[in-house]
Formats: sequence, structure tokens, C-alpha cells
Amino acid sequence: MAKILWGKSIIIQAIPLLIRASITIIVLPLNIIKEEQLLKIQAILEINPVFVYAEVIKAHMDILKHIKAGRFTHVLVSPKLLSSKQFHYIFT
Repeated sequence: MAKILWGKSIIIQAIPLLIRASITIIVLPLNIIKEEQLLKIQAILEINPVFVYAEVIKAHMDILKHIKAGRFTHVLVSPKLLSSKQFHYIFT
């Protein structure tokens, strides 16, 4: 097993570069890890990630529509939010 922060996530981060018009959903249970991953992903060219949490959805009601429309290459989300009815909108 590789150490934390060893670079394993680069595979997941690179998928939208290899498979155009794809969206990578990254489920991360800890906010500190999400913030760190978001910064690393933002450093990659041609990548448009979003860190989705309850406050973002409340502040930007159209964020789920943007995700569903494919405007983001990466969606970082908690397991709790991913399993919510609110988030399931993007899969219908």
C-alpha cells in the first residue's frame, strides 16, 4: 500500500484528459483532503474541478445543473452528499 500523498490520485485526476467529455466523481470523506485534492487538480491544464458541499449547493442552486451539463471535469464530494436525493438529480 502506498503512503498518503504519494501520488496515487494522479491517475484519477488525469482521466478527463485521456477520455474527453468525461466527468470524474471523486468521493472523499474528509474536507481537508478534498481541499488538497482540489488545489492539485486545479494545477492541471484543461481541468475544471468543483468541490461540492451543502453550503455550495445552497449558495449556488444551479451548481447541480452545471455538473449535469458536464461543465466540470472533476466533482469532489462527500459520501453523505453523494448519497443524498438532492445530488441524485445529476444522474437522472
